Amino acid sequence: MPTASPTVDVVTVLGTIMLEGMAAADVTEKTLAELQDIFAAMVGVSKDHVRIIPDADSAVIIRYEIIVSQATADGAMSALGDLENVQDSIVAGIGFAEAFVGYEGANELEGPSIATTDAPNGGGGGTGAAVVAAVGVVAAVGLLGLAAFVVRQRKNGLAKHGRGTSELRDVSDDAGSGPC
Repeated sequence: MPTASPTVDVVTVLGTIMLEGMAAADVTEKTLAELQDIFAAMVGVSKDHVRIIPDADSAVIIRYEIIVSQATADGAMSALGDLENVQDSIVAGIGFAEAFVGYEGANELEGPSIATTDAPNGGGGGTGAAVVAAVGVVAAVGLLGLAAFVVRQRKNGLAKHGRGTSELRDVSDDAGSGPC
């Protein structure tokens, strides 16, 4: 049975901005994908660690949730807390012209804050625990698959050499051919 690997404490950085000058209809999937890429680049994580959630009532209000290691949380908070940095990063984005039609700036509605995410041994069962549990399930399934493959290969190898099968062999022709 595999042993548990050490865990890294992670936190989720949360915040809300409003895209000034844009209408709700201007906020498209392209806009959300660009924001995901922009925020990921700003804090140095993969875009898989960034959730961009448009407000249900007004799509120009955007909530972000970014999972970072505890060690990098201060840097992430600093980068996201600098509104000018956020605005410059949006304008410098590769798909800015297409994704941010009418954009005039960003307004910070809720500055970045940290919500702790329980590590697997932290006793909480938060996002960190769910990620590690999912990885554990995938690893267990992978090990079971590998074990089944090895057993199948072993059986095939034994069958090729006439061993390990349930067939009976006539050994009467073998008389005198061995050392006995």
